[in-house]
Order: sequence, then structure tokens, then C-alpha cells
Amino acid sequence: MTLETFNQQKAKFHEQEKAVLAIQTELDKAKNILEALQNEKAEFVARQKTNLANIGTLSADEYVEIKNKNSGLQARIEYYQALIVDLENKCYAEQEILFQQQNELKQIRRIILLEKAEVLFNQFIEQNKENLAEIYTYLFYSGKFKQNKNLTDESEEQAILAYLTENIMARIEKEQPLEKTLILYSEQLASFEQKSPMALHREKFEAKPTGLAELINNL
Repeated sequence: MTLETFNQQKAKFHEQEKAVLAIQTELDKAKNILEALQNEKAEFVARQKTNLANIGTLSADEYVEIKNKNSGLQARIEYYQALIVDLENKCYAEQEILFQQQNELKQIRRIILLEKAEVLFNQFIEQNKENLAEIYTYLFYSGKFKQNKNLTDESEEQAILAYLTENIMARIEKEQPLEKTLILYSEQLASFEQKSPMALHREKFEAKPTGLAELINNL
């Protein structure tokens, strides 16, 4: 039942990834347009300065045309700057949902992995019960692990178990990858940083218009 729940939740997780990706794509597009507009404006201003330096003067109509062109570019720049703020806020909200879904999935996966580990461990013990008993017996009667009560509180049994643990850990393959269906990494959360409670409180307290709303309010 837990695995079924995990798969259902993971399907929703992938759908949310698509929602985040769609906004990120829109955001990247807006940033590219903004950069192009800023370059266009800088080049336009540079050309007008060069033209004025070469000609030495310009008419009122020419100035109005230049002014309108420059104002139009600036207005577009301000629009995309505001749009980017809105998209970044929207993207964060969707990433926050994705982040919470990922954490919920990790909790479900934790149960699944512990259950899998316990099943395999019990199988291993059952299949190797006699060998393990022999190993323990040989180590116990070897006398190597007999403890001096004046030097340590560790029992002989504890010393043997510590020896076995150390040797088992030394021989276990620790770079075994997790099966693909249980991996929860998302490229859409690669650079995501959750806002601190203080930052969220400040945003809620200030509650001022941002993005396009702020742009229109400033007209």
C-alpha cells in the first residue's frame, strides 16, 4: 500500500515539475527579451550621440522622434522588469509546492526503504544463521575478546559485535545506487532556496504591490 501511495504521489510530483518548468521557460524568455531591449536602447542612445557629434545639431521634430523612441524602449524595459518580478514570485510559489511534495515523498520513501532493508536483513540472517553462529563461537572461544574489567566496561559480547560490525562495514559496497523509481531529485529544485520564516513574515507585513501591479500604480 505504501509503494502504491508513493507512486501516486510521485506522479503528482512530476506534474508539478512540469508546471514549474513551464514558468521557468516563460521567465527565461522574458529575461532574454529584457536583455535584448536593454542592448537595443544602449545602442540607440550611442548612435544618437554619435549622430549629434557628427552633425552638431538636430530639429525639434528629430528630438521628439528620438525621445519617443527612447521612451518606448524604456517603457518596454520597465514592463519586462516588472513581468520578471511577477514570474519569479509565481515560480517560487510553484517550487515551494514541489519542494513540499518532495519532502512528503521522502517520508513515504523512508518507510519503504526501511521495510525493504528489514526484509533483506531478515532473509540474510535466516540464510546464514548457522555460519554466523559458528563465526561467533570461534571468536568467543579464541579468547581474543576477553575483557579486563579493570580497564573497560565493555563486555566480551560487545567487543565481538564491534569487531563483526567493523569487518562487515569494511566489506559492504557503499556506492550502490538507489533504484531509479525511488530517486526524488528534481532539476527544477536544483537552485531553489526556501525563504526563511523571517523573510516570509516581512513580505506579509509589508504587503506592497510588486511587478506589474507596482508598475501600473506608479503611472
